[in-house]
Amino acid sequence: MKLKRRGLLGGFNRFRLMLTLGLAVVLPAAALIYVNFSQLRAFERDKVLEAAIHRDFGEMLAITEKKMNKKAISMAEDSRNLFPAPGSEIEEKEKKLDEILANSPWLTHAFLYEDDVIVFRSQPGQMENKYISKEHEQMSDSFHGWFGLEGKQLVEGIYKKKRQMMFYGGQAKRGDENAYLMSALFVLPEYSKENVVIGGVTFDPCYLEHTFFPGVLNEQVTEKLTEQGGNQVAMMVYPAEMEMGPDVKPLATCAAGWGEGKPEVTRKLDDVFRGLALGIKYQGTSVEALGQTWVHRSFSDPRLPFADDHRRAGAHQAHR
Repeated sequence: MKLKRRGLLGGFNRFRLMLTLGLAVVLPAAALIYVNFSQLRAFERDKVLEAAIHRDFGEMLAITEKKMNKKAISMAEDSRNLFPAPGSEIEEKEKKLDEILANSPWLTHAFLYEDDVIVFRSQPGQMENKYISKEHEQMSDSFHGWFGLEGKQLVEGIYKKKRQMMFYGGQAKRGDENAYLMSALFVLPEYSKENVVIGGVTFDPCYLEHTFFPGVLNEQVTEKLTEQGGNQVAMMVYPAEMEMGPDVKPLATCAAGWGEGKPEVTRKLDDVFRGLALGIKYQGTSVEALGQTWVHRSFSDPRLPFADDHRRAGAHQAHR
């Protein structure tokens, strides 16, 4: 009888040992699976977070482009309203264009093409600059030839536009560096649509680089920081064909500067400032780094998703 009881007890002990060993293997594995699942969910939400930030950045760039376009168009329209009357003598046209330039230091050139003759004027105080003097001659000849060959088609195309205005971008020399040169071309309401009459003004590259672009960028960055807070945003304007290396050299930046690194989101400008692009990122960090920080906190911060699940899994392993 004792042998039988001892045999039953031994079998029960072996069963309990096997059960204990089984649980010792299964429970950590289950906890690990659960944690990994939670981590995967966090990674998925991290990607959603990155996508949301990128969408927000994209919207900021679109709004910034609209603001830049609106401001440039308004300035060009103000100049167009002061242009010489139809059929004026060349001397009168020169006088009017000189007055526009005198009252608009942000312009470098003003010109009017009519009856196959172009009256091209530049800021008098800048004509001693060899780059601007050469630019004056080249642009005068270039526009005269272009308008003479394609003026009718240009006028027809401009009349179809909402603002009856188009923009032409290019490069210019200022010192030893290249600068962005942008001209607004427009028709004049006083002239018949059948006449090939084209007026235009050229924005000063230094004004665009040091005043116009930084002003709009600062306005947008300040607005975002005021409304949403959070990390400081950096924005820049740069040539669209520029390669994004470690030493990015923007054409213009917001007041905080750009720092290092590539843009998180970019946008090519295809209307007023064709040939340029906008870039945006966080100052001193990246969206990826923020996402990784969020995932890390999600397993340790009790206020964030999955933190409780992760702590319970860790406590279960410690208790075992």
